[in-house]
Amino acid sequence: MLGFRIGRNALIDLLNIYKEIGVNHLFFALLDSKRPAEEVIHELGEEVLPNFSAHKVNKS
Repeated sequence: MLGFRIGRNALIDLLNIYKEIGVNHLFFALLDSKRPAEEVIHELGEEVLPNFSAHKVNKS
């Protein structure tokens, strides 16, 4: 198994920690998920992503 299983509220907390330490990119491995990937992706889009703003790129 790669990674760990976590609920959406705990995931939001964890992502905020990663954000605070400067992490900009993550990989979600849904290979061993007990739920269909489409369902998980939908939940991420509806419940998790709205808690985070888009990463801003400085164009020099």
